[in-house]
Order: sequence, then structure tokens, then C-alpha cells
Amino acid sequence: KDKFKLNFDGEVLTTISQQTDFNTGAFTRTTYVENFSIGGERPTPLGELELAPGETVFATRFYGDTIYVVTFLMVDPLFSIDNSDPSNPRVSGELKVPGWSNYIEWVDQWLFAIGYEDNRMTVSTFDVSDPENMSLTDRIFLSEDSWVGSEAQYDDQAISFYPNERLFMLPFQTYLWESSESIQAMQVISWDAAGKLQLRGAVQHLDVPRRGSLNGNTLVTVSGRELVSTDLSDLDV
Repeated sequence: KDKFKLNFDGEVLTTISQQTDFNTGAFTRTTYVENFSIGGERPTPLGELELAPGETVFATRFYGDTIYVVTFLMVDPLFSIDNSDPSNPRVSGELKVPGWSNYIEWVDQWLFAIGYEDNRMTVSTFDVSDPENMSLTDRIFLSEDSWVGSEAQYDDQAISFYPNERLFMLPFQTYLWESSESIQAMQVISWDAAGKLQLRGAVQHLDVPRRGSLNGNTLVTVSGRELVSTDLSDLDV
């Protein structure tokens, strides 16, 4: 589905794929984690893991010998997979939370996830310092009472992460029904040492912003109609 479902480590290629079986007369989906040796004349299967039958695979991330996989049916299981032995990948931890995640990012001991819960766009942090005992640290909604859409849900390049500043930003658009107001903006989000998230300022545009870049206290954002430079000395402005 995306580049985060392939990983090379030495002579081992790991793939995360989803197969659909129509032969049974019922629509079924199964996620597979598969390892292949690519050191010889042709790829050789090493080992595989069947994961979450009947669920759809969403966000995935590789980190060393650990793989994080999000699947979804009615709740969002976050799996941690121990891939230290390519011939025998195994599930080392599982955490169930509402909704699902389309994108996850690793920073220190945290996984940052962007997804949906009850049709509301979410940003979440997970403590994965112990892959066998993961926990949801914090979850915020970009809007409590209105629909929010974002390119960040399907294009990771729309998201800008700055770990040293504990900041990241993502574009969004929303429509406020009560005021009939449409908002297109780049949302700035911060986190603290405990993994707690906070919505900061949002840089509004005439059109939906596409990308943002931070240089010191200056944030530059661009849409199809304008380029905006913003002083971020005060993160809440």
C-alpha cells in the first residue's frame, strides 16, 4: 500500500501485504508479514506471520527488529512484531484502542499516530518503550464538533516533524456548520516529555496548505495560491 510496508536489513527483505480471498464466497482479508533472503541468485522465503484475519491493514512502521502494524475492523489493534529472527516473526504486543491510524511516526519512545475515531480526525501518542506492554498516552481531536479532512491521512510528505523542538505540523480543512465558515490551515502541534499533546496555533490560508517548513522561529507554509511566512516565537498565535 505504501513505502512503509517494505524494509531492507542486510540481506533480508521484509514485506507487509494484505491478501483478499474471494474463493470462499465471503470477502476476507488477511495481513502477512513475510521475510525473504535476497543474498543469493533469487529471493528465498525465510518466515512469515499471519496477522489479524478479517481486518484491514493501515499504518505500519519498522524500527530496528520491531515492526508496528495497525489493522482495523471495529477497533484499532496496534501490534508490535518481533522480527529479530527472520525465520520466525512473532507478535510481541497488542493494544486495542478505538478508531484507526493511517500514519505512524517514531520519535524516542513514542509512536505518533494520525487517524480517525468516530469520523473525527485524531492525533495520538503511544508509549512503546516496552513493545510487549504498549499504552495509549494521549489523544487529541483536531475538531470536537466538525468534520476535518487532511492530506496527511494519505500522504506522509504533508506532515513535518521536528523532534528537537517537539513540534510537528499537518494541513487540514474543516467546515463550521453553525457559522458557515470554511477553514484551511496548517495546524501546529507540540508534545512534552511525558508524551502529552497540545494543539497550538493554526496558520490559515486562502486554499488548503500543502507543505510546511520550520527554520528557527519562522514557519513557511505553501498552498496552491499563496506562500505564508509566520513568526512562531509564540506557538499559540
